[in-house]
Amino acid sequence: MEGSLVFGLFTALFAVGAAIVAGVKRIAHSIRDIFREQVVRTMDKTIDVVLGEIEGNREEIRNLNERVLELEAKSHRDGTLRISEQEELEYLRSERIGKMQKWGQSNVERLALVTSEVARESVLITPDKLHIADGYVGFASLNRKCKVCQRLLTLRRNTQEVRSLSSFFWGCPAFFENETLSHKYSEAFQMSDLSVFVDKSIEDWNVNDDELNAVVELGKRSVQKRVSQVVSHKIDQIICGTHAEPLVLKEKREPTGLLDQYFLRCARPSCEYKVKIASVGQLSTLLAETQGRGLL
Repeated sequence: MEGSLVFGLFTALFAVGAAIVAGVKRIAHSIRDIFREQVVRTMDKTIDVVLGEIEGNREEIRNLNERVLELEAKSHRDGTLRISEQEELEYLRSERIGKMQKWGQSNVERLALVTSEVARESVLITPDKLHIADGYVGFASLNRKCKVCQRLLTLRRNTQEVRSLSSFFWGCPAFFENETLSHKYSEAFQMSDLSVFVDKSIEDWNVNDDELNAVVELGKRSVQKRVSQVVSHKIDQIICGTHAEPLVLKEKREPTGLLDQYFLRCARPSCEYKVKIASVGQLSTLLAETQGRGLL
């Protein structure tokens, strides 16, 4: 009797384990299927064509923002807008969101063209490698949209919670705006979400949190020197959630330490949209995006 119970327990555990493995495989296969589908869609395009589309999209967004800011300044100055101007402002804001979504789609195409499938297939973020998820905090999702305003969601981490995979989430940019009509739409983060972004050829993702932290601690001055070289540079892949333009790297005057020294902010003077560089993982992606390699 006891033997049959033990056998039954092992059978049940094996079934659970098989189900988990099958689930992971389904996620990995679905990611590869999405990637392959995108490759097929872009087969008739060259990387130059896609990059041209991205740059054209940026220029259209800049032009939209100029007119939006002009109308917003007039509303602030005069206290009101004519009905035709109010309608134009709402139309331009809607167009800007559409251009933001187009930016996301074009970047998926860019990644499909320039990166091997192996380099960006499913990535395993274990409890000792949370710096990988940290690295993409502030990045806009290329395909997740707010169900309320349709803007691209951005990856965030709840700093009030113990740092774990469940403390990361996708949030609407309105979540971080001080507006009367702001909403707080968010979606759960899944490990497979980063497969679009994470390039497994970056050496920083092959070590654990403690190892990368030790590297930074030993080479702090070198890291500061490298990051300071790109202060005031625009970071193309991290955009303002309101204006959809690349954020600019800034440096604090009186930081309390390396992870309080830098931040990204919108280039528009009137915009307060910011992303703090508060983790070693973010330093990795910042350097990889601007200098071609991470901290290692």
